[in-house]
Amino acid sequence: MKKIISVLGVSILLSGCSTVVCNADKNIDNKVYCGIELANEAWAIMPTGPFDIPLSIVADTLMLPYTIPATMLASDEDDAPR
Repeated sequence: MKKIISVLGVSILLSGCSTVVCNADKNIDNKVYCGIELANEAWAIMPTGPFDIPLSIVADTLMLPYTIPATMLASDEDDAPR
């Protein structure tokens, strides 16, 4: 039982938090709840979705004061004349 818990713990730590990964990526314009989207897409590659998605929901909600303005600024930069 301890071995299973250890393997699950290590896999969660190695998978990384989708919210942090998504918000650190400068190529993603829509950052509102992007951690959940990334965790959902990565589920096929890394089977940590059941653990990462609930944590990403909480983290993405806490990050809303940052992600909403960042998304709005990114869309303003896209609309600006060049």
